[in-house]
Amino acid sequence: MTKETRGLALIAGIYFLLFVIPHFIHFSYGNQSLRMIIPLLAYIFLALFGLYVLRYRLKENLSWIKQHKLKSLGITLLVFLAMTLFTIAGSFLAQLGYSFFNIDQANLTNDTNIGSAMNLFPVPLLILVLGILGPFVEEIIYRYILLNFFKKYCSVGVAIFLSSLCFAMIHVNHFTANELLGVLPHFMSGLVFAYTYHKTDNLLFSSAVHIFNNSSIFLLI
Repeated sequence: MTKETRGLALIAGIYFLLFVIPHFIHFSYGNQSLRMIIPLLAYIFLALFGLYVLRYRLKENLSWIKQHKLKSLGITLLVFLAMTLFTIAGSFLAQLGYSFFNIDQANLTNDTNIGSAMNLFPVPLLILVLGILGPFVEEIIYRYILLNFFKKYCSVGVAIFLSSLCFAMIHVNHFTANELLGVLPHFMSGLVFAYTYHKTDNLLFSSAVHIFNNSSIFLLI
């Protein structure tokens, strides 16, 4: 087992223990402030540790971008456009689902938690952690780790689907029809990010667009 593999295993383990398990068993760390502080600190640690573990690979990714500036710009813009279109398509499908099943639309619990965090912490801190570091950690988990893992055991298409499904499910707090429909935009954007990473073998493209998308939410509020 290489140092990178051990490092990635540690990142995945910490993420699973601090995010996935508490998320699905509805475990509470305590008061609201503590429930927000622990994930923020975890994102900071995982992002910095991820940068260290993948430092050589990310350096190669950045070097390729520097050598192909115009092409890299085109790829980034194309990914952003695809993410926007796929997210809109996901929202449209969700609206069709709400209408077909006669379900009232409501905010996702994940979005509500972000709103609560904005009442507790300064926006610049949230932009740094949830807008920049958080998306980078998610790209490591769902694209670099999970997508590559699934590709070892199934076809590329299935691997992209499964990694995107996992990405969407982490945004679901209660498995209600309302929330499952509500994460369709996340699933659709996950498809774009996963396909981008598969085609480019460069984590920086999907990370850049993911970071821009998340950060813009805070900047527009």
